[in-house]
Amino acid sequence: MKKVSHLFILVAVFVALTTGTVWAQTTLHVDDDGVQWPGAYTTISAALTVAANGYTIIVHEGTYIENVVINKSLSLIGAGNTTTIIDGNIDGNDDGNAVTITASNVTVSGFTVTGGWSDPDSGTGVFHPDGGVVVDGNGGSSALTGITIEGNIIYNNDGNGVYVSAAGHGGASDNIVVRNNDVYSNGGSKGYAGISLTTPNYIVRDLWDIDEWRRPKNILIEGNNVYDNDNYGVYVSAGRDNVIMSNSIHNNVKYGLQLASSWNRTDIPCEFTTVEDNEIYDNTRNGVKLTSWNQYNTFTGNNIYDNGFNLKSDRYKYGFLFQDGNNNTIQNNTITGNSLGGLYLWGKGDPSYTWYSTTDNTITGNTISNHAALGGHGIFMPDKSRPDPVSPYPILPDGYPNSGFLNSYIDCNNIENNSYGLKNLDTTQTVDATNNWWGDALGPSGFGPGFGDAVSDYVDYDPWLEAPCPPPALAVLIDIKPGSDQNKITLSSAGLISVAILSSATFNATTVNPETVRFAGVGIKMVGKSNKYLSHERDVNNDGLLDLVCQILTENWTIQPGQTIAELEAATYDGQSIRGGDFISIVPDN
Repeated sequence: MKKVSHLFILVAVFVALTTGTVWAQTTLHVDDDGVQWPGAYTTISAALTVAANGYTIIVHEGTYIENVVINKSLSLIGAGNTTTIIDGNIDGNDDGNAVTITASNVTVSGFTVTGGWSDPDSGTGVFHPDGGVVVDGNGGSSALTGITIEGNIIYNNDGNGVYVSAAGHGGASDNIVVRNNDVYSNGGSKGYAGISLTTPNYIVRDLWDIDEWRRPKNILIEGNNVYDNDNYGVYVSAGRDNVIMSNSIHNNVKYGLQLASSWNRTDIPCEFTTVEDNEIYDNTRNGVKLTSWNQYNTFTGNNIYDNGFNLKSDRYKYGFLFQDGNNNTIQNNTITGNSLGGLYLWGKGDPSYTWYSTTDNTITGNTISNHAALGGHGIFMPDKSRPDPVSPYPILPDGYPNSGFLNSYIDCNNIENNSYGLKNLDTTQTVDATNNWWGDALGPSGFGPGFGDAVSDYVDYDPWLEAPCPPPALAVLIDIKPGSDQNKITLSSAGLISVAILSSATFNATTVNPETVRFAGVGIKMVGKSNKYLSHERDVNNDGLLDLVCQILTENWTIQPGQTIAELEAATYDGQSIRGGDFISIVPDN
């Protein structure tokens, strides 16, 4: 039967909200052997040639040996990520990316992506647009945006598994989602990464205003399993406002996650990155490494463990290597059981890094434990002239002019079961490490008076916590005056107000102890001879989950004129503190 050039076309009107362009949305099918969808295109590239903006291309089970280039705004959807394979290794020549994206508003989902190359003519490594799925701006005048790479298996590419930013070709990326992919065994021992977000490697300081848009920004890396990659699990260079959350990053040949400034210059920082709720473990070197200029990044809720079991320098045997950066926050993480220690706080410095120093970083609310190997440390701060105690290669007799981990805030951490709690070899400063739990109510040992983890000289540990620092408050939702659209408040009120603590998929409001509830500083009304708290369970928002409705006394509350949000604090029966807020509208007294 003679093939028809446009088969199985389903026409609809598609409005591209981001551009205002109206496209005819059409579905095309690809089937390598024609069995599942007779008459379909037999290659993805052939369907892409016919497709236009707004199309959806359905790729049926099979192996497609080709270098796919998506230069139109469309969705490329595989039938299943274990059965629909894009192999970029054509005839064994390893001569192209498996998938290259050069357009905005593209989705790639449901494939195994393998066989992508590393270009021998452009160099190798995380800064080069080589590999499995490559977002390549190709010298465009504006950033690519609206791209989703989701639900794929991306493995055994000689270059990066996923590359976002088009550093080598001068493009950029903004608003990209990389979600729920298995990304493993990429890099081919050539310095690549499982996932690489990098900035163009030719940017220099006098082009900052021109090339700011080229940075990788507003990129979400979520729910991926990233492992066995060479050299990095995830690498970010000069990024801004990116989120890396809920990933499993493990067993990578060098580092789990590295944040760095622009390359080969250091004058564009990696900044405002959120690294949250990741499992980072069993990486050969550090679980997390910050190098060159990093600022205003936040690390929270991560589990960083069992990293650094290698034969390299001691600083690579820590869960977290903090080499350079200012105003970063490491908060509420669990850092435990790494090869030699939890945090290595360096502040390397460099004569060429004259516009910043490693200062004003905050380390709080973390559990840093179980580094009991000989010479193991919960926290270690090296001598500025010799960052690695066993290294025969000092930097300078007094360190670089801007070296040292300066003006740091280390408080409310639980530091215990380490061979050494905090060791500071930088004799030019005394570290503020007050209000930490050292594993003993009498304080730290070593230069301290107690029997907890040891501290060295040049550590200010007093006062210390006499019990472990409590876990941070869990953010929950509350509803003031359930069923009412407007939460009108009269400041002189002396009655009761209903406030519901809402349950969610991860929180059961009925576990809250009513005795601990405080709304705007006041508690639940008690009634009867037994002083029973006036609260009850009810599904107030019809989501199928029971909520806790509390009757709060309004007398003596702390709400002030002009206030627009009122907050509730409480704790569950097992001691987990919670906090939530809701909008209010203050109305005049009658």
